[in-house]
Amino acid sequence: FRKTDEPQVVEIQYPYREIQTGAVHFGDTLTFQLGGYEQMVFELRPAAGGELRIEGTRYTATQAADGSEAIRLYAAAGATATFRIAGADSSEIRVDGAPVPAGSRAGDALNLRFGTAAESELTYSPASLRVEHGAGGERILHVTAAAEVPADYRQARLAFLIEPEQDLRGVKGEAVDNGKPLGLSLENGGRGVWHWFWAGLAPGKHSLELTFHLPAAPGGAHISGWLLSQRGLASKRLEVALPPGQTVRLPENNLLPASSEIERKTYALLDEAIR
Repeated sequence: FRKTDEPQVVEIQYPYREIQTGAVHFGDTLTFQLGGYEQMVFELRPAAGGELRIEGTRYTATQAADGSEAIRLYAAAGATATFRIAGADSSEIRVDGAPVPAGSRAGDALNLRFGTAAESELTYSPASLRVEHGAGGERILHVTAAAEVPADYRQARLAFLIEPEQDLRGVKGEAVDNGKPLGLSLENGGRGVWHWFWAGLAPGKHSLELTFHLPAAPGGAHISGWLLSQRGLASKRLEVALPPGQTVRLPENNLLPASSEIERKTYALLDEAIR
């Protein structure tokens, strides 16, 4: 990076889109919250004038063929989010078609409540592990866990990662959910360095029993278990009117496959070494 004394804007571009409130300067520390196995792409750019920015909450900006732009803001259902319109003066702000009184947005900072709170949250119990030593040195891992997935979750996935100390092929797994077989998918890139078993969980209660078979091999292994969820966020439509004669650059379409409307969470179920 080339050192500069100019203020910089920090915008997360992936897995969602959000501009941090305020500017940063060379030498500042940037902190980000990442979920398990999550990647993030962010951009640093000069805080130029004439650029309309939505700071402090997730958003999307899409441009229609006629040049009009639709901006939507996102937050958890029932949450109150504070965001700021920066980079341009506004003569009128509308949220979901209703004008926002100027007296309630000092400095173009707004507090918005995003509907009513969700009725329930995903719940789970930590997984338990029992290791059985089978014939010929095979290690059999017995794992039990429980979870309840609310109906409004877009996705809930149960996953276990097995990492042998040495390459190990032929690792197998099976699962039972509420007494019925649960299909497990396996990803390992065709190699024996790691083995990622996963299955989707439908809304409802789950009593889970999983069994993993590790062929005989020198060295130990590490197993970790995870719940990965996706839940839709509440949204509001934002319209910003500018004073006559003022022109600004509106937010551009995001070229990355970001999903600002989805909240992703990762829950740790298990973290054990196997000998």
